[in-house]
Amino acid sequence: MDGVERDVIEPVKQVEDPEERLRKIIRLHLRRLFENGLEFALLFPERRHLEPAQQEAVVQRGKNYLGLICVAMRELADQGKLQDLDINIAAVHILQTITGIARWYTKDTGISEDHLVEQTVNFNMSAILK
Repeated sequence: MDGVERDVIEPVKQVEDPEERLRKIIRLHLRRLFENGLEFALLFPERRHLEPAQQEAVVQRGKNYLGLICVAMRELADQGKLQDLDINIAAVHILQTITGIARWYTKDTGISEDHLVEQTVNFNMSAILK
């Protein structure tokens, strides 16, 4: 989670436009997964082995991250650019799209990481924008 804060959350705080911020969140998160190993996306939900205080810390950081996505989508809604969606559910779907890649992607698929990143950004944005 420290890496997500350093490599995703901090850099996007400087992006004022909510659409571009959300695109950058998705793009940077995927890049981080590719650079550090997709298996980390699979380990995140498996936190039962942690002490309760550690589990709570992980849960809180996850909520903060989802909050970042929700804020961008609320701003898009305020600008009239967001479809009529439950923002909390849509944020979870975006995160699941990102982490779900770890369940099926290998270099053997013949899909380049760059192409997959851009297609994932485009898929998510087309699902939420008018």
